[in-house]
Amino acid sequence: MTKSESNNWLEPFRRKQGYTQEALAAELKVDKRMIGYWEHYARNNIPFEDLAKALKVTAKVLKQAYDKGLYEHRIQELKNKPINKQLFIKALNDCKAIGLTAAILEKMEADNVEDAASKIEAWVKAGNIQPIRKTFNQLIKDAVLKVTIKQEKDLEIIEQLIANIAMAAVIPHDQETLENNPIVNILGAEKAWSIRLVINASVGGLAMTGIKAISSTALGARGGVKIEETTEDQLWRRVHQIIANLVDELFMTKESIPELDDKSDHSAFRKYCKETVNEHIENTNEMDVHCFVYSLVEESNETKNLLVELIASLRIYICGRHNDSIPVLHLEEIKLESWIALNLLEIEQRREYLNQNHSTEGHTMKNNSGNTYEIHTHGQTAIAFENSTAK
Repeated sequence: MTKSESNNWLEPFRRKQGYTQEALAAELKVDKRMIGYWEHYARNNIPFEDLAKALKVTAKVLKQAYDKGLYEHRIQELKNKPINKQLFIKALNDCKAIGLTAAILEKMEADNVEDAASKIEAWVKAGNIQPIRKTFNQLIKDAVLKVTIKQEKDLEIIEQLIANIAMAAVIPHDQETLENNPIVNILGAEKAWSIRLVINASVGGLAMTGIKAISSTALGARGGVKIEETTEDQLWRRVHQIIANLVDELFMTKESIPELDDKSDHSAFRKYCKETVNEHIENTNEMDVHCFVYSLVEESNETKNLLVELIASLRIYICGRHNDSIPVLHLEEIKLESWIALNLLEIEQRREYLNQNHSTEGHTMKNNSGNTYEIHTHGQTAIAFENSTAK
């Protein structure tokens, strides 16, 4: 039995009632191929009510089975997405210049760079970050502490290795799908990311350009009281709250945000969104189409649609499990984020140490637990490091 067959949501109900695919198709008066399409998630035009009558169950039971199966099917699709193994090969070859590649090959019991790259590829594809941690963490730390002031550029090579592994964990997606859909549901992200995603033809679709994770609860709290109802007045107040948070995240001044005025159909606020905010997004992202990510896990469709109407450049990525969600990561988001942060912290601390102690080498540095770090990738691989004092 193949994986796709084992995840056939409809077959158990069909067989229980003694239907073949052909017999069920005849009962429903549809082409017999449609049953196969439905069973393997190739079509979503499923007549649940008619199916329920034929299979002697409720439409709700069938829908629940379909949703569960579809979710598992998408997870399997995630695992089957291709990984760019050349990212690993290039990074490992570059690490030869600093002696790190030989240590990695020995640790991995790999015969050559291609063999090591294949093993890393298998780990990423399986969603298993543990062997990546076990292999690289101590080796990276040792390599970083060996870097002297004259060899400071070696830290960039190590950064590149971390970046290439991280970027390979991002699943590329069709550029047109993301660019033409202002609201996209994301599968594989457990936290609401306040990050930037870039749609870039040169890297074949979706690339991760930053990690600054905020829990959906914390981000939601920043948006004020959540308004459940969707009358026009309440809808506009909620959108005003969200725009204020968005402006804050974009480092724009909030003093100029016009208040709502239903007598003028909120014309001043509309103009501010369509011109000022939209222009800011476009002007700060001239080379690529950048998409601002905002937590809207439970927002109404009216709210989301109004946001997109007001700010044409805005793309809303909703974290969570939905029938039409697309997978974005091979590795678990929180674990990937912590792995990147841990290793980049070692590098940044070494840089600071070398800059402060030009004449002294070889000292072990202590962790600076008073700082939090935001990690940003630029393009496909290069990583820049920013830190800010934790509150």
